[in-house]
Amino acid sequence: MAVRNAYPSLPEVAYQQTVTPKQDIVDYIAQQNITQEVMAAVYMITCNESRSGKAGINNNITGTQADGNKLGNGFDDKVIATTVIAENMTGDQRRFCVFANWQDSVDYLINRVQGRGLYIGGYAHPYANMQINSVADFARAYTKEWVRGDGSAEPKWADEVDFIAGYEKAAAVMFLTKKKFPLQRLK
Repeated sequence: MAVRNAYPSLPEVAYQQTVTPKQDIVDYIAQQNITQEVMAAVYMITCNESRSGKAGINNNITGTQADGNKLGNGFDDKVIATTVIAENMTGDQRRFCVFANWQDSVDYLINRVQGRGLYIGGYAHPYANMQINSVADFARAYTKEWVRGDGSAEPKWADEVDFIAGYEKAAAVMFLTKKKFPLQRLK
């Protein structure tokens, strides 16, 4: 079965692993004119999607897919090709955006994190439709907004615990906070 392609006029290229040093990712995000909450969210999502910079897909270190709609928001011209590989979570064939450089994928993620309110203190939408007041809320909103695109999706408990631990590290790296976050969900 063919994998949907939001960019049929662009070439489909072979998969190439992109390895990006974590410090380069941190330095790039820290240079952006964004809040620390957005910095931490962007860094966390980038680490989650690329195994901390070790498993990018053709300069795409944010897991940005091309089998839905076009990216929009001024980013369509940043997509130079697409590639099809098996998605880590499901093993299903998925089409991913190919960028000229990894920074373009991070710029797109920053745009979407801000635009969707996908950070602590934001209101996550259009799928989650929830205020993010804690790391547990962020884990839930990330699953709904970025991973599944489904407002009824919920992370598995183990995934949520891993996400919270990862966020704590991301926040410390991005100089947001060094405090411990509660593991329990807020109702």
